[in-house]
Order: sequence, then structure tokens, then C-alpha cells
Amino acid sequence: MANIMRLSEKFPYVKIVTKICMGAGLSFILMGIFALKIHLIIKIFLFLNIYGTISSIFGLYRMNNLQKVCRTCEYKANWKQCDGFKEIYQRLRDHGFIREK
Repeated sequence: MANIMRLSEKFPYVKIVTKICMGAGLSFILMGIFALKIHLIIKIFLFLNIYGTISSIFGLYRMNNLQKVCRTCEYKANWKQCDGFKEIYQRLRDHGFIREK
């Protein structure tokens, strides 16, 4: 599975196609759930649970990839020093989202 996900680095159009397919798949799930002959509140509850599960899986996958990159980096997720996140860290601190001890 990891090799398939790495294709988007070599071929940028693969990422576009996968996003279209994921959106189409989610819309088919939505249509399937709302075509069921059950109460509306159950349909909504069912869809939100399925959508939340799918979103969580993708979020965990992205988080895992970010952590792998940070573990191999020389800064080891030290946001204050990391060239990639230094500016973001500074903005978060300036707006009060991160408090220095």
C-alpha cells in the first residue's frame, strides 16, 4: 500500500485522480445510506460514523507519514528550530495558540 501512495510524488496527476475517486466513493456511500428505508436520524448518524471513520484513517495515515519524516530529520520535531515549521510555530505563538514556559 505504501508504494501506491508514493506514486503521487513521481506522478502529480495520480493525486488528483485519487482525490476524485475518494470523493466519488464517499458520494456513493452517502447515496447508498440515504437510499435505505430507515429513519432520517439513523441515516445521518450512520453517515457521520462512516465519514468520521474514513477521515480518521486518512488523518492517522498523514500523521504517521509526518512523524516518519520528523524522526529522520536533524531537528527531531523541534518546531522552534526546524526550517520547515519555524514560521508556522512563530505565527501560532504570536496569536496565542502556543504559550512559552
